[in-house]
Amino acid sequence: MCSMCRLSECVGLLIFGANAVVFFSLVCARWVAVGVVGVAVRHSRARGAVESIDMYASENPHRYDGLLRSRVEAARYWKNFNYAHVPCWLDCDPGHDDAFAMYAAGWGNWRDDNGAIVATFELMGVSTVAGNQTIEKTTYNAARVLKWLNLDEIVPLIEGASKPLLREAKVCEEIHGESGLDTRDAIDALPGVSDRVFQNMKQKHAVVAVEIFEMWKKLYEMDERLVIVATGPLTNIATFCLTYGQIISQITHGQSHTKGPKIVFMGGAIEKGNTGSRAEFNIQCDPEAAKIVLESLFEVIMVPLEVTHTALVTADVLRRLQNASIVRAYRKRVGQITELLDFFKMTYQRVFGFQHPPLHDPCAVWCALTEHVETLKQDAFTGDIERVDVECLSQLTYGQTVLDCWGTSTKPKNVKVMKRMNVEWFWKFMCGAIREHSEQCESYQYYQ
Repeated sequence: MCSMCRLSECVGLLIFGANAVVFFSLVCARWVAVGVVGVAVRHSRARGAVESIDMYASENPHRYDGLLRSRVEAARYWKNFNYAHVPCWLDCDPGHDDAFAMYAAGWGNWRDDNGAIVATFELMGVSTVAGNQTIEKTTYNAARVLKWLNLDEIVPLIEGASKPLLREAKVCEEIHGESGLDTRDAIDALPGVSDRVFQNMKQKHAVVAVEIFEMWKKLYEMDERLVIVATGPLTNIATFCLTYGQIISQITHGQSHTKGPKIVFMGGAIEKGNTGSRAEFNIQCDPEAAKIVLESLFEVIMVPLEVTHTALVTADVLRRLQNASIVRAYRKRVGQITELLDFFKMTYQRVFGFQHPPLHDPCAVWCALTEHVETLKQDAFTGDIERVDVECLSQLTYGQTVLDCWGTSTKPKNVKVMKRMNVEWFWKFMCGAIREHSEQCESYQYYQ
């Protein structure tokens, strides 16, 4: 080879090497920058360690796998801290009160009198079900709420069942409006999501039951326990129980009740319901699904209307929620919270005659957290393990949750039914979730 050829080859290698170094440096710089932002945004909740993975996953063709891995990594990271964390999967049908349940699950924690964190949530995934509105609307609303809460690039969203197991779908337009998140003046309180972003947020070809099982299994291998919080009809959860109940029993060597996922649902009533003659809406939408869940092998906790009707958004409570959302001069979130709750108040006054609306669904989220902390478990809720059956045959009372109050049933007790809730602690928890979000996101201009 001539000297000129050798020279050209050497120059080419040097140029290639220089470009490789530059490319590698840029990649490293990007990952470092992303990681720094992630740590900054969630530092106080110890989520920064996986934020770079989450942000990368949002741009990756295999986004969903990346999100699931990052959620599991987050759960593994929590082991480094000396407070309880609750890995939570939220199945919902947004819905005004569902939006606040997402707020609670995404940003909720509990602090002691000195301000130290005692327990916190890790939201592992959100799935939707037809209920308050059609599945298309509840899924779109869930996407809007996740974006509003700055969780859209962190928490996977899966569209679930579009109708009950055996019945026709019904919606609750008289309470939640045509969109499912209506406001009094017909102006959207929450930012919209473009169709491109919405389609990217939804996990294509994902099945709710399959993904809940995979998440439970990964956490089980880490000696962690998944909590499923359901705030809509129980269709998705019943499908999960039917599909994986026996498999989980085999994996846990017959200890599904203590090692399988814990199911906490908002629904049912001890006495009078809120739809039909005796039923509560979530159960009446799919009573067969509720029956399957209540008779499953898993630990089940019921947060009925008698509890949620004590979580009334009075004028004083609304002021507390508004104040929790104010950070320095930023007040936009105050208006958004007010608009959502104002419409909810208007429809509850018109339909039920309530002076103040009950914020049902976040009560189940709060219950899920308290069940993991002994000091809270004793005083936050009062309940008893009861025999509960679901009426599925009667045309008059289908969807009624029937408690064996006098102990005459020969069937085993199957559900822990909450009877009372420490309402003041509940509102402290909700204000804390709103304040946590506002303080963490305001500095980085993450508001919509």
